[in-house]
Amino acid sequence: MLAYFDKACGKIGLRLNLTKTVSEINVINDLVPELSSRKRASWGAFKSIEDVVKDGIRSSNLRQRSRINDGVLCTKQSKIRCARHVMRMNDNRWTKAVSD
Repeated sequence: MLAYFDKACGKIGLRLNLTKTVSEINVINDLVPELSSRKRASWGAFKSIEDVVKDGIRSSNLRQRSRINDGVLCTKQSKIRCARHVMRMNDNRWTKAVSD
């Protein structure tokens, strides 16, 4: 089928890269076997976190258990900390003009 498609593309001046076009799925065929094999492959890749995903444990609980900080929260706290330092400056820089 790919050879026929390559021949048709050649007639209008297009070249089909057969090394990249490895597999082709026909829409008329039933996709259930293909989808089930992909689902099995994905669970095989993520087997180590299967119980976490199936149990529905929230990310916040996982971060609390593993003592890993949330990236967004860490960035927000860092920004607030920097703003507090700027507010405490008492010299004649731009902060005085902005805060007055």
